[in-house]
Formats: sequence, C-alpha cells, structure tokens
Amino acid sequence: MIRHFTHDEDIELKRFAHIPKDQKPQFNWRDVVLEERLLQPEIKVNVNGKDRDFDLAEIADTIGNALVDLQLSRKEEDIFNDENQSFVASIAREVGKRLAQRKKDGNALKLTPYDIYLLIEKALIESDAHDVAKSLVFKRSVSENNNGRDDNNGNGVIPVKVRVIRRNGMVVPWNENKIEIAVRKAFLSRELDSDPAIDIARAVTENVRNLGPEFIHIEDLQDIVQEELMRQSQFKVAETYIRYRYHRANLRAEFNEASEQDLRQESMILVKRSDGETFFLGWGRS
Repeated sequence: MIRHFTHDEDIELKRFAHIPKDQKPQFNWRDVVLEERLLQPEIKVNVNGKDRDFDLAEIADTIGNALVDLQLSRKEEDIFNDENQSFVASIAREVGKRLAQRKKDGNALKLTPYDIYLLIEKALIESDAHDVAKSLVFKRSVSENNNGRDDNNGNGVIPVKVRVIRRNGMVVPWNENKIEIAVRKAFLSRELDSDPAIDIARAVTENVRNLGPEFIHIEDLQDIVQEELMRQSQFKVAETYIRYRYHRANLRAEFNEASEQDLRQESMILVKRSDGETFFLGWGRS
C-alpha cells in the first residue's frame, strides 16, 4: 500500500478529495469495528459548538474514506477487501486505545474534529501509512473549507489581519490552517512525521504579523513558508515543497497557453483567395 507520491498523483488525490462522497463508491467501514463501536460518553467531541459522544465507528469511517480516495486516485477497483478492512479496523482501534489511555491518565477528553484528525494522522504515520495520512490531510482541507473554519485552530493566538491575494485576484482572510496543511503534505510526501508543520505554520504567521502588510500575494506567502522550512533545517521538506510549487506553476502555464491557443483559433476567420489558397485571417499573417 505504501509508496512515494508523484506530483501528478498528488493532484489526482486532491481531485478525488473534492468529489462529493455520494458520487464515489460507498463502503460500510463502520462495521469493521462493530464489536467496539459502543459510544463512550466519557469522551466528548465538540462539533460546531455542540458536544456529542465519541463513536469509534466514525473514526473507522474517516479512515476508510481517506483510503477510498487514495485507492481511486491509483485506479484501484478492489477497495473493500479483507486487507483494507483489517487495516482500517487496526488504525481505528489504535486511536481508541490512545484516547482510553488519555482518560486513564486523568486528561480531559473533550475533543474537536481537529484533534481527531491529528490522532488519526499520528496513528497512520506510526503504522507507516504515510500515503493514507496524506489522503486524510487532503480530506481535512476540503472539510474545513466547507465548514468555514477560521484560523489558528482555536489556540488563542490573536488572528492576523493581513489578507491574502490569490492567483485569480480574489482576496481572502488569513488562514493558518491552510499553511499547516500544505506543509503537512510536504512532510508526508517524504514519509516523515508531520508534527513540525504546526510550529512552522505558527512561525510563518508571526513572520507575516511582524512584517505588517495589509495584503500579501500567495506567491510571496509561499516564499516565506519555504524560508521558514529552511530556517528550521527542514531542507528535504523544503525541496519537496518547492518542487511541487514548480510543477503546479508549469501546469498553470500549460493550461493558460492552451486556453489562449483555443481562443485564437475560435476567433480566426477562414479566408479563400481567388487562386484557391486558404488561410486563417489573423494567424501568422500581416
């Protein structure tokens, strides 16, 4: 199951993460932990300001759906097989064990979806399933966008007032989570523990806060991320991050060139001269 990602595979995985769940194959991942899926009322999960009891079946479903996206991105058809069911069950049980240990240690167990994602990701990484962890990060990105999640993960840090200018010219609020997610992807591409992504994202936020601009272009922001990765001696991860940016830039350039070519062709007029020669008016002629 585990192997290195190419840049094109990353893009394909991102595509599947954005496809609505009801437009993809559906599997009953919840039943792989049927014996353990009893609600645990001593553990609460806060979703959109409301508490609900923790359910291990939801963990299995989250892991299973990340695995589905990964398998679909690799054009795999045999997804809900015994091996994958066993894998999902083992990771879900590991998350349950860690939560039980926290409870045993007397820690308060009121979790957010962000906490749950990190617990699952950590269990996947320690099982050498970095590719599934990366798929989970893509799904987390889509989920937070759809839920309108704000920045800083509720960690009490004063929000940054600077706004980000996207490549299409749109201006959007600062969102530290997006930086963290992008950096996590780079770590996981290297099959490394992605925990440092939190500190790197916070450092980038502080750097921009200290610079004090009212607006920052996405390219300049990504430059700062690269600089922070190297400042923290994450040179291999910085290389992966840079290569991915370069690959995406080439794809955008190719797309823009193709679009301009189509536009030129659509606007050309076919002219036939008296001698029978035909040519497109406005294409290579003065």
